[in-house]
Amino acid sequence: MVPSPPGLPCPRCGFHIATSLELLLAQRPFFCAACGLKLTLNVDQSQGALERLRELKDGLDAAENLRRSGPG
Repeated sequence: MVPSPPGLPCPRCGFHIATSLELLLAQRPFFCAACGLKLTLNVDQSQGALERLRELKDGLDAAENLRRSGPG
């Protein structure tokens, strides 16, 4: 079974909405490709989650930089 890309089900129609850390951290609206529902983050209520996402992205970026620099 092939895993689906990161994202969430549309609250209106259930279609899988693909998203990314970058898109979520940009705090711009995104849309369901199936029904057109516009989704936006409630920035005030999401500050804790956004901070954890920033920390995760920083860690992933650091790991990628280490991987690229190779051993040693």
